Formats: sequence, C-alpha cells, structure tokens
Amino acid sequence: RATPYASGEISVHKIIAGDGAGLQDAITIDLTCTPASAPGVVVSATIPAGATSADPIVFTGLPDGATCTVSESEDGANDAVTLAAQTIEPETVTVDAAATEPVVVTVTNAYEPVESPSGGGGDGGGSDEGEGLAASGPTPLTGPLTVAGLGLLLAGALLRIRRRANLR
Repeated sequence: RATPYASGEISVHKIIAGDGAGLQDAITIDLTCTPASAPGVVVSATIPAGATSADPIVFTGLPDGATCTVSESEDGANDAVTLAAQTIEPETVTVDAAATEPVVVTVTNAYEPVESPSGGGGDGGGSDEGEGLAASGPTPLTGPLTVAGLGLLLAGALLRIRRRANLR
C-alpha cells in the first residue's frame, strides 16, 4: 500500500563553457537528499558527451523539507579537455512542496583543451615533422612492466638452478 507524501522539485540548470566546451565526455549529475527520496525516485541524470548546452534537469517526487545537495559523479574531463572550473550555486537547497516553481540550482563547468606536446618549440623552428608518431621513453607502465620482466627472469633462473640440483 502506497503512502502519499508531500513532494517538491529541484531544477538543475547546466552551463557548459570554456574553450574546450563540446569536447567533454558525458556528465552525470547526482542529487543526494536527507531524508532520502523514496525508492524509484530518479536522483541522477546524464548529459551526453559533446553537449554544449542542456535543457534544465528537473528532479521530481522529492520529500517536502528534504535538504538536497547537487554534485557530479562524472564531470566530463577526458584526454582532450580538463575541467578548469566548476561552480554549483547553491550547493545545498531545501525542497518546498508548497512552491509553485522548482528550486533552481545552476551548475557551471568550464573546460579547457589539453595542450598536446609539440615537437617544434625551440631550436628547430616550426616544423610539423614527427607529429602523430608514438611517444618513446618511459611511460606510466614502464616501471611495473620492468618489475614483472625482472621477476620472470629471476623465477626462470631459480627453476634452472633447482633442476640442476635435482639432476645431481
């Protein structure tokens, strides 16, 4: 048996700005309320990757008097852009079932493009030679791969020593 309760709404207005706007991944907006929303009430929404604007996201069925905080579990940053700045105004709101309009929260993300390494800065002029080539030198995997390789070599050497000892 369902028990009705007074409920209200929160409208999240998303602003996507900066030189990297439109290059970001999907953005996930989350709503956390106390007391918690009833089971089945939507408290998360996704803005698709590459969006440069979004319609307001209206969360409905929220308990009257609940204190709710808006956050992003996925902020859209990726290899092409960084999240340079984010504002959530206001961060925390109170649901008012008697209000004729939803409580409004504005979330602004400013994205900046990630600068790609350039091979032409310094002595050689502005040539584009070498662009698109794979990077050489240490990478984040170099250390773990080196340790794994040395471990395999050591294990092989120990096996060989053990086998020679067993043959005697």
